Amino acid sequence: MKSLRTFIADMRRAYPSEVVSIAKTVNPLTYDVTAIVKQLGALKKFPVLVFEQPLNAHGSANDMKLVMSAENSQKKIQVALGIPAETDRAEMARECLRREAAKIGPVIVRKDAAPVKEIIQTGALVDLCELPLLRHHEMDGGPYIDMSSVARDRGSGVYNCSYHRMEIKDRNHTGFLMTLQHMWRIFRGYEEANEECPIATVIGHHPAYQMGACYGGPFEVSEYEIIGGGASNCLCPPMRRSSSKAHCSPANEWSKDRSAKLTVIWACKVFNSRRAMKCARSRAGAARCIPRSSRPKVTSRGWIWREKAPI
Repeated sequence: MKSLRTFIADMRRAYPSEVVSIAKTVNPLTYDVTAIVKQLGALKKFPVLVFEQPLNAHGSANDMKLVMSAENSQKKIQVALGIPAETDRAEMARECLRREAAKIGPVIVRKDAAPVKEIIQTGALVDLCELPLLRHHEMDGGPYIDMSSVARDRGSGVYNCSYHRMEIKDRNHTGFLMTLQHMWRIFRGYEEANEECPIATVIGHHPAYQMGACYGGPFEVSEYEIIGGGASNCLCPPMRRSSSKAHCSPANEWSKDRSAKLTVIWACKVFNSRRAMKCARSRAGAARCIPRSSRPKVTSRGWIWREKAPI
């Protein structure tokens, strides 16, 4: 089975000089990582960067590594998708269209066989600040997670994978930016039924998965099937999905101070430390999906936000 680890190994075999490991301790919250990426970009150098000892948001190192720049060149895309190096851009585009048309659905596996379930943290054990959170730009309100999120449409059962800015609010809350596209449509379906909207956010997967999550086709097309077809030469057997219903479930709760909170349950594959983290669902803190008429801070473009909480 392919993973982020196998992709890095494939890159080291095909292009050894295009993978750079950084053993020095870096602090992603103080722009160490983004400064290195920016400086290399100014020099027209775009290697895969593996930070061996990034600090987490508590300022300490753990067993997690941080990988940057895994999909930003033609070489990397070819390695990720199993396309021969001599293939030009036009033929790569045609090959991607062929794979897009040959959809392959995921294989559902038992929860005890799912790698993402190897480590499960719930309740008080959940702490997003254990992750090597990045502060990307000087004017950002805080650190963001920007990897792909997954939701299933309540009516059709179609899966949508897409990218949403998730600003860290505290140890188990994030923001979740939605515009008027597929994820917003899915969310509204649950909202109108006064139900929670289950969402999973995937961190540290193979680049073929992350690239497939960028698909922008019709709502009725499941991105899982697009990813399966697009990654048909590299994610073999077909992509596996756990049959467990304990997905990442953000839902809105409007507190007494009328600020929006987004509770997040994580289903993560973190490089070198795969873990699934779930938020506590106590009566006092359980997330509720409140009709939009009761939520004055959801804007006309569907952005959900509240005042920034310091990390």
